[in-house]
Amino acid sequence: MSMFVSQDTKEIQIEGETVEIKELTYGEQNQINKQAVSVNHFTKKPEMDLALMQEETLKTAIVGWTFKDAEGNVAEVNLDNIRALKPSVANEIYQTVNGENQVSEDEKK
Repeated sequence: MSMFVSQDTKEIQIEGETVEIKELTYGEQNQINKQAVSVNHFTKKPEMDLALMQEETLKTAIVGWTFKDAEGNVAEVNLDNIRALKPSVANEIYQTVNGENQVSEDEKK
């Protein structure tokens, strides 16, 4: 088994539409964390912007989708369109991406 993230993608079905996602690399996860975590200048404690972390995770992990815009064209995968998703759809994609980035028991061995 390789210790490197596969470049393969996975398709998931949501409400009759297809979303293509990829597994995040260690470096991609670090870049997301770097954007979403900051140090509070008054308390000197770290603070995490969960919304930003979720949005950046989706933006990085979604390779493509079949979601259409108002004119019937496939919508671009970008932050504005991710923010415009139904919460249930965004949450389902996020949960799937998070599951893809967890180490299984077999992988730990």
